Amino acid sequence: MEEAIRCIRTYYNETVEDPHGRYLSWQHCYNAFITNRGGLDENTFDYLALHLAFYLASWGMYRGSSFLLQKDYKVHIPVVKILMEEQYNSLVGITAEELIKDENLTLLEDVSARIRRAYADEKPSIEERTNNATDTLVTKILLGTLGCVPAYDRYYVQSVKQYGISTGGFNKESVRDVAKYYLSHKDAFETVRAELSTCGVEYPVMKLMDMCMWQVAFEADN
Repeated sequence: MEEAIRCIRTYYNETVEDPHGRYLSWQHCYNAFITNRGGLDENTFDYLALHLAFYLASWGMYRGSSFLLQKDYKVHIPVVKILMEEQYNSLVGITAEELIKDENLTLLEDVSARIRRAYADEKPSIEERTNNATDTLVTKILLGTLGCVPAYDRYYVQSVKQYGISTGGFNKESVRDVAKYYLSHKDAFETVRAELSTCGVEYPVMKLMDMCMWQVAFEADN
């Protein structure tokens, strides 16, 4: 447990050592969505889409074969409109206690499917190939906008599988498993979450899980 807390603090220190470091892109994006929640005008949608695009670029989603590489930031506007719907308010910064409930996991499943469809409905970046929103992309979007799941990238998946926390696939059970892991060490995690949340943003519990698992695998690889 001490190692998990150390990894969270190590990750967090990266966000304060460089006032313009890329790790801050999550904070900027999440703050933008939180402070503008309820804003349903086109200017707000456009503003949030721009924030989302830069956050995703900072987090590696605009490289290689990603369909986003061929799109401008406005491709995210339909997704932003979905995320800002009132029905998803309960997912914003959701607690671990609430995240293990079936109704919230079903809501998470619903918004994830709608995000995938929204990108698939856009003109393909590559002819005759549907825009494929991967688990990594969908979960990075959800982490940066609602703060309700960790980002299921290579490092996160590597860590949760290595330590037997979850299977690593993005589904209801794996999300429930990581929420249960948080609850099993709640006092320690809540202590460090309170420390981190004094610097301009209240860190969601799933952001802590993302930081922890990513840092563990990153250090193992380096």
